[in-house]
Amino acid sequence: MTVVLSWIVIVISAVMTLFQLLLAFGKPWGNLAWGGKHKKLPTSLRIGSFISAIIFILAIIVVLEKSKIFILINSDFLINVLLWIFTLIFGLSVIGNLTSKSKVEKKVMTPIAIILFISFLFLGISE
Repeated sequence: MTVVLSWIVIVISAVMTLFQLLLAFGKPWGNLAWGGKHKKLPTSLRIGSFISAIIFILAIIVVLEKSKIFILINSDFLINVLLWIFTLIFGLSVIGNLTSKSKVEKKVMTPIAIILFISFLFLGISE
């Protein structure tokens, strides 16, 4: 089950990395992110999207390490700490997306955040 969850997280995180990078470079999809107030994100939110892309890349690395698909960090303790940090981040993301004023963001991003949160939670409690 952990291998399946790992691949789910990897694929979703890769798609979200691409999405956040496209937002950072000016794609007019801001209604799907950051509260949906802007079609094209202002500079501060573009920077936020770029940072989000980095966070998703780090999430992929952590999951690859946890599932032993790819070893880069090679510290089980650090990987487990990072895994729980990502669980918290995606749990907060669920709350943020649920409370968004953007109906589109709420419909699209909330399920993604829930899937990531539950997947990281299960990966965190698995051996």
